[in-house]
Amino acid sequence: MPNAKRVKAVMTPFPYSVAWEEGVQHAIDMMQEHQIRHLPVTRDDAIYGVVSDADLRVARAMRQEREHQADVQVGLVCTRHPYVVDLETPLLEVAEQVVERQVGSALVTREGKLCGILTTTDLCAVLCELLRARAAPPPEDEAG
Repeated sequence: MPNAKRVKAVMTPFPYSVAWEEGVQHAIDMMQEHQIRHLPVTRDDAIYGVVSDADLRVARAMRQEREHQADVQVGLVCTRHPYVVDLETPLLEVAEQVVERQVGSALVTREGKLCGILTTTDLCAVLCELLRARAAPPPEDEAG
């Protein structure tokens, strides 16, 4: 598939990330500030996991049930071993894996370093683009 669209054409580059030792509330604040639903979790500048807004809501609710409990570290509630792809991976392959694995995002790397994130929202944007192109009326013949 030499002409297949690659992840790099659709991903969100330079994603925000959170260190594994940060508290859940810090990650929640970051997500709200930047209006995002997934955060890569790093440890010593390497990918450690990924945390979603749903993960954080559950962690916060559990904390609120227990008064005076310290904020939980993001590393304790994140998904370890997230789905990671290279930025040259064909988009179709990643979309199929997102469906098969039932995950909300893929972390994108270049030479092993985090360089982007591809979320289901990004994939839906591509789907909308394709559907719009199919639904567009054919151009009218100007000669007629």
